[in-house]
Amino acid sequence: MPKHLKFLNIVLMAVGVFLFTVNCYSQTEKEYQSQGYQFQQNGKYDEAISAYSKAIQINPYNGYNYLVRASLYYGMKDYDKVISDYTEAIKLNPKDQDLYFRRGLMYDIVHKTDEGIADWIKSIEIDPVKSAAYLSLVSAYRIKKDYEHALLYINKAIKVRPENFMNYDLCGWVYSDKGEFDDAITNFNKALEEINHDLSSDDLDKKRAFMSLQEYKDVLRKNEARIYLHRAKAFLGKKDFEKSWSDVHQAESLGGQTIFKDDSKFLEDLKKASGRDN
Repeated sequence: MPKHLKFLNIVLMAVGVFLFTVNCYSQTEKEYQSQGYQFQQNGKYDEAISAYSKAIQINPYNGYNYLVRASLYYGMKDYDKVISDYTEAIKLNPKDQDLYFRRGLMYDIVHKTDEGIADWIKSIEIDPVKSAAYLSLVSAYRIKKDYEHALLYINKAIKVRPENFMNYDLCGWVYSDKGEFDDAITNFNKALEEINHDLSSDDLDKKRAFMSLQEYKDVLRKNEARIYLHRAKAFLGKKDFEKSWSDVHQAESLGGQTIFKDDSKFLEDLKKASGRDN
């Protein structure tokens, strides 16, 4: 056989072996994925983690396996390992804004606020429209009492999604934190306007996701009750007790007594400041 044909034959054999090997690996990876899924469905998380770990050993370039294993670690509250798997997934998909958002949430859980903030900023930089990181980022800045950056990002969120009542509600909170109660009330008013627009919208059925229409309306009403409560606190800050009590009653009519379970101190402060009980 001529030398060039021998060389070609060797190359073709090598390619065949390579393709066979890749095919076998791919099938084995899928088998481990299938096993992991079955274990997960049956609540056998240790076994599921083991299966996905084997899938990762076979193919460390499939980000899906890291994400599934991360969800399993999350279920077991092993947050450091969740962060580790998100980090590997980010290495494979560095332009996926949602991965930074999720890892930021994990950093927040383990009290690594600065790392979480960095990830949320990255998420927004990658895709300022789709990123869900705004509210988490603003809340983190509120905790740090960095109101300048909190307002910077909540205003960016409002610009991206001006119809989202939660943006205005959180903006109101930031202004309340600063003691700027008129600006806080303006934003709470806008939040109430948007939530009532949602309740009367013809598109409400499209927004309800997995909930029934009535369940979604109930969720909106509970949020409306909370916003009235938030505005009541701002009116207390202005010493406008009449309007503060009016919002308290409105919140109670929408959300019931349970709306105050985490705000008993506010009610006591309002009673003491106004010299009345309701």
